[in-house]
Amino acid sequence: MRAIKWIIGLVGGYAVFVLVFEGVYLGLMQPSFEKAECQGLTQAQRRARGDCGIPMIQLSIESPDQTRQTTMLARVEMDDGVYVSAHHWTRGWYHAALAAGEVDGEVDGQLRRYAVQPVVGDEFQRVADRMPLTLPVRVLMGFPPERQILRLDELP
Repeated sequence: MRAIKWIIGLVGGYAVFVLVFEGVYLGLMQPSFEKAECQGLTQAQRRARGDCGIPMIQLSIESPDQTRQTTMLARVEMDDGVYVSAHHWTRGWYHAALAAGEVDGEVDGQLRRYAVQPVVGDEFQRVADRMPLTLPVRVLMGFPPERQILRLDELP
């Protein structure tokens, strides 16, 4: 009976940790994991430097009732596209972006307008390979559901 109480306590503690990490730290605080001194560098310069952190984009989505939802997300730039991944439990922004069809994204202080496209198939796998979710990361996130990826195509 004592072992069962310990197991229930550990599982409960882990669940609370995941809720605080996902909901408070990532959801409310929305930190950037990109070093400030790397902003404005090209992808090649970032790779050469090697210590720039995770490239970020601040996505702003306008809902049908004209309210704006702003979310800080990790980004991957490849094949002349910008990709963002919904790989946490909280992914309302993903569905809102799909519904809106277009979003604003701010990278390095520059605001751009993007068309939103869901990514599937081979393109999905290439992007997922560039943005791997290691076991420690999955543990921090509470083993979330399968990721979803959006491609952001810059509009003129």
